[in-house]
Amino acid sequence: MYRTYLERNGLSAVLLTFHSSKGLEFPVVIVTGITDMIIPNRSGEIEEERRLLYVALTRAMDSLYIVGHENERGRMARFARELSLKAERFNPPR
Repeated sequence: MYRTYLERNGLSAVLLTFHSSKGLEFPVVIVTGITDMIIPNRSGEIEEERRLLYVALTRAMDSLYIVGHENERGRMARFARELSLKAERFNPPR
């Protein structure tokens, strides 16, 4: 269904790692995984993780969507807090 919609409207979706997105730009970028121990991951160098997130965020030409979630204590991930992101609830239509 979605593939037909994308093809009919001349649209496409590309999945990339932060590393492979360097030097590229896209009209719409969706960054997922802004969750402690994913981004940033617990074994990574924090400044390198921050730099890679910056690379990903700056690939957007028009629209940027950031997806993460609150932890079990109701706090946003470290990088989400640093970006001053606020949680918005998504309630799918029934």
